Amino acid sequence: MANGSADGAVERDQDFAGREAVEKRARDSELLAVAILDSISAHVCVLDAAGKIIVVNKSWRDFYDRNSAQPDARNYFIGANYLESCDSASGLYSVEAAPMAEGIRRVMRGECDDFTLEYPCHGPSGQRWFSARVTRFQGDSGYVVVAHELITERKLAGFDLKVRLTAEEALRRANETLRAVVQSGPGALYQAELSARGHGQILFLMGDQKVFLGYDADDWNARGFVRSLLHPADVTAFGQILTCVRHGRTCVAEYRLRCKDGHFAWIRDSANGVARKDGGYTISGYAQDVSAEKEQADKLASARQILSLGAMASGIGHELGQPLAAINLAAENGMLALDRNPADIQRAHEKFERILSLTDRAGSIINNMRSIARDQAQVAVPTRLAEIVKDAAEQMRERLARDHVELRVNVATSAPPVRVVPLMFQQVLINLIGNSCDAYRDRGVGTAGSRVIWIDSELADGRAGAQEIVLRIRDQAGGIPTEVIERVFEPFFTTKAPRQGSGLGLSLSYGIVRQAGGLLEVRNTDDGALFEIRLPPAAPATPAGDAAADSGMGRP
Repeated sequence: MANGSADGAVERDQDFAGREAVEKRARDSELLAVAILDSISAHVCVLDAAGKIIVVNKSWRDFYDRNSAQPDARNYFIGANYLESCDSASGLYSVEAAPMAEGIRRVMRGECDDFTLEYPCHGPSGQRWFSARVTRFQGDSGYVVVAHELITERKLAGFDLKVRLTAEEALRRANETLRAVVQSGPGALYQAELSARGHGQILFLMGDQKVFLGYDADDWNARGFVRSLLHPADVTAFGQILTCVRHGRTCVAEYRLRCKDGHFAWIRDSANGVARKDGGYTISGYAQDVSAEKEQADKLASARQILSLGAMASGIGHELGQPLAAINLAAENGMLALDRNPADIQRAHEKFERILSLTDRAGSIINNMRSIARDQAQVAVPTRLAEIVKDAAEQMRERLARDHVELRVNVATSAPPVRVVPLMFQQVLINLIGNSCDAYRDRGVGTAGSRVIWIDSELADGRAGAQEIVLRIRDQAGGIPTEVIERVFEPFFTTKAPRQGSGLGLSLSYGIVRQAGGLLEVRNTDDGALFEIRLPPAAPATPAGDAAADSGMGRP
């Protein structure tokens, strides 16, 4: 019996030791499995055959801690049914839940060894993408491992590459389309740089540069090149672009640039600008040659002017022609009669000479109006402004005396001549002097001795660098109402009472100055109006230029 008991004890001890060894190996295997799971960077969970989460790794737990709205409830979803969660998912990113559940079930049923799905899971900290991989355990347990790997960097890199390639392709196509459009048109697409000090330079020019004004791209890149081509009379219009750019507005302006062959082309410039940190601006725009359009517009305007003035000019010529002829004949007969009777002949002779002078003047005006009605060209010749001012002052002598207005003239006789039609330009000065007289009289401004009209001139550097003759006519009659000053050069616009003015004087004066290649502007001073005429000096005569002038086709 004793031996039997001892043998039984030994067997029990051996069984216990064996069980401990087995349990230790099981614990070691479990710890090894946990260590392996925790070493994986992917978020891993193990599902049993029913889809419940039975274990998760450290990456899973860390992700839960960082993103859970309830950090204290740290069960990490262990015991939750993963499949049921997928089946009931709704809201943002739920569209991938159904295919994920179906993929897990297929792996559990042995229909495939693994399943992979990429899905987004964006959060408050930024965009995130994951790749979920489901792997089946060996054997018949039905267990599966679900690993969620963060693939945001790879995804973004792929997106960046795709976006860049797409953008580059779109840019290439846009450039090809834009180049084709620009080269088929009459202008050029450009980008320019304007420094804080106002210096401009073309940075980029797209178009057929050999055709656009005749200059190469290298010519346009030179600093200040555009300003060197600008017509002196269009500096203000060109300046509108710079003003708009500095105020962040889009601007459309028209001005003239000198082409390589010497003639001026009308440019319509549409531009906008963006301010830079250095205080300058980057200007982008489209410059289009609209010379042909402007020529057609000028012809249309001339046709309209002829229609409106033709009948009036012909009627005035017909009505005044006969009485003036009778006055002229009477004056000549009177002079002959007085020659036969020497009594006070000197005084009578002066009066009759005055009558003859006025009738000659009236006849010249009538002839000019008839030329306008017939669209006949006038001949422009180099003329000193001092001579024109002197003749205009003489014609207005009696009117000035009647209105008690003093004319003070300071026009240099040594100034270079200008190319104008003398009689027409004299009419411009008569209109401006007459308007000042009307303003003094109608507004009751000033008295005899204080009513003054100043006329002076100077040779000045033009706003585009070229010299100009500047003639100023100024009064102290109160100025022009600010609400209408921009309309004073419009045809038929007048501030005078009905039947006191036709509204054509300033409009015709503006056209005469423009035809001479100049500019007529008006602004108010502290106590009156100032009209300023800017004209380029007459160019030296050439055989070709003289022939053009004789034909009436010369252009300033």
